[in-house]
Amino acid sequence: MPNYIEKRARRWYAALDIPKDVHGKRRFFQSLQTENESKALRLAAPLVAHWKQEIDHWRGDDETVIEARVWRKLIHEERDPAQRELLRDAVVDRVDKIWQRGAPPPDTRDEEGDPLTMKEAKSQSTTWADADKFGKVALTDSIEIDEHFEEWLADHDVSEKTTSDHRRAMRDLKERFDIPDEVDRRAASDFVRHVLRQRLAPASINRRLTTYRCYWQWMVDRGYLPDNQRNPWERQSVKPREGDEQKRRAFTEEEAGALLASLAKQTHKYPDDLAIAELMAVTGMRVGEVASLTVDDLEFTDEAVWITIPEGKTEAAARSVPVVNKTVASRLKERAQGRGEGYVFQAINGASKENGRESAYKKRVARALDKINDVPEIVANHSWRYRAVKLIEIGGDIERHIADYFVGHKQQGQGLGRYYTGPNPPKLLRAARKVTLPKVLS
Repeated sequence: MPNYIEKRARRWYAALDIPKDVHGKRRFFQSLQTENESKALRLAAPLVAHWKQEIDHWRGDDETVIEARVWRKLIHEERDPAQRELLRDAVVDRVDKIWQRGAPPPDTRDEEGDPLTMKEAKSQSTTWADADKFGKVALTDSIEIDEHFEEWLADHDVSEKTTSDHRRAMRDLKERFDIPDEVDRRAASDFVRHVLRQRLAPASINRRLTTYRCYWQWMVDRGYLPDNQRNPWERQSVKPREGDEQKRRAFTEEEAGALLASLAKQTHKYPDDLAIAELMAVTGMRVGEVASLTVDDLEFTDEAVWITIPEGKTEAAARSVPVVNKTVASRLKERAQGRGEGYVFQAINGASKENGRESAYKKRVARALDKINDVPEIVANHSWRYRAVKLIEIGGDIERHIADYFVGHKQQGQGLGRYYTGPNPPKLLRAARKVTLPKVLS
């Protein structure tokens, strides 16, 4: 269970993320008081098992599965065949009691007046689904749906981002199903239509389906699932419908703050990343504009640090932008001292290549954002710009063309002459004061 331990300052900690559907804190985290990885794994196992039981208890709808797991463990660990059969008989009795608890009265008849068949009685029982699940978990060798997931991940040499995508896909599946036997063709299709389709773009859904499809086939190949069991995820896919096109949007304050907090944890390794993101947050600058920023482009005044952007992605990109936030202005001054005409952010790309200096930064921020969520309309280096415009517009006393100038945006159908005849410093300063750092970190 290597994903359940983390090393910090030479010591190992047990860690378990709490699913989003469970309210409260975001994760369990506890020191194991050891620097030995093997010992940490042994110590973490009972902790993680206990935490998972707590999560199931918080959800309040998995008590049947929790009890069934106990029975399954007792049966599997019993070495005496006779005692093992007695345990199985006890489970059968328990299954009968569960479904009978919600069964229709014995004298219930169908529409033609005939006594109900067993199949009809079970279909009318409000507890048959729980009973059926209990029996499958306790009596069969059915594995839990994520029981071998980490083993599958370990068999695949993929990037950190892809691994994160796989784990997120499994968390979504685990919230709906407990064992693979529950996932037949119809259940898989319903999961796609009624769960994934409601909150994800087609491209994101198809990535999840690839995870499920490959994981299922791997379990069959390894003998964890029967050879003759059809992969329920085969030929499951989603095609974009009209209106499915995802438009980029601004960060919410919570999302923006979470991203900056994530980057703050990496300042020892990437000292410029947080400062770059904060500058983009208060100016709406493009990442390429920040990456090519030199000390000569900065002008320090009592009111602000004025940034001159001589050229950029579009004709509208050439502009002057004030930075009034004291934290961001202070970071700019620190980096400008003693650097002559060099780049302001010299560590943005590690190797400090002049061409494509921002590429490594983009990848790092994408990974950080991916750990927060994978909402397709949020793209870090663009969502800052939309957030800046949104904050300026919320003020209500600044014209839209000032907001467009502030972020270097040209609206379709409008010429530059309307608002690029020259910057208006007082209005730009007013706009800059509205584009604050996220409130959670201000």
